Amino acid sequence: MMRRVGVLGAVGVVAILGSVSSVSAQQIGGWVSANATMDKPATDTTTQAVVFPYRLETFQSTQVYTQKNKPSFDIDGGVRFGSFGAGLAVSRYSDNETVFSHLSVPSRFTFGNLATASANTQNPLGHEETALHFEGRYIANLPRMSVAVFAGPSYIKTRQDLVTDNTYQEIDSLTLHTVQITNYDFRTADLHAWGYNVGVDWAYYFSTFLGVGGLVRFSQATVQLPNDLQTTADGHAVTQDLKVGGLNFGGGVRVRF
Repeated sequence: MMRRVGVLGAVGVVAILGSVSSVSAQQIGGWVSANATMDKPATDTTTQAVVFPYRLETFQSTQVYTQKNKPSFDIDGGVRFGSFGAGLAVSRYSDNETVFSHLSVPSRFTFGNLATASANTQNPLGHEETALHFEGRYIANLPRMSVAVFAGPSYIKTRQDLVTDNTYQEIDSLTLHTVQITNYDFRTADLHAWGYNVGVDWAYYFSTFLGVGGLVRFSQATVQLPNDLQTTADGHAVTQDLKVGGLNFGGGVRVRF
């Protein structure tokens, strides 16, 4: 009798462990998503100014950089433990726009006689951002649908083309003072910073594994943008804050397993 009870107990333990193992296996899974997105940059206009003493007055120059909304992509994947998950996403933003330049140059002959000139650079200058987003997710999985909210740190690498000098032609006399921008020099600055990302992802599945869905992600970090023109005038490094990242929204393919 005792032997039979022992056998039945062992069988019961094995059955319970098997059941727990089966439930755990069902709760562990993952996801992969690929999205076409529209990206709205965190900063759409950046102004760099340079001011320094010149001819007993003040020389002033302004460069205005713009970034526009652009199509891009967001690729995401991770592992799920029940209703919680951990993932990694990659997104990218790229734009090329001309830079607006404005000069104000004092005359060498008459005080207060400032000549001004404005022009766009002959060629567009580039702005690129490549971001790695680390995610902690809360996931509500239904037979045909899935909704997830997420947040985590982001590492954003930025490349920015910067105007380093304006070449201008000046006519300066007692009766006439004019300037005209004729050329510019530029360089590419490589910047990076840690920030954060938050968002929502939802999906509808045609089958157990394959579906389509949508994504909204907001990310932001602050890099130190060099001001090369003011650095040259002051003789020491001058930088300014530049917010990178922004709002990404779009949709694409979803796979869960």
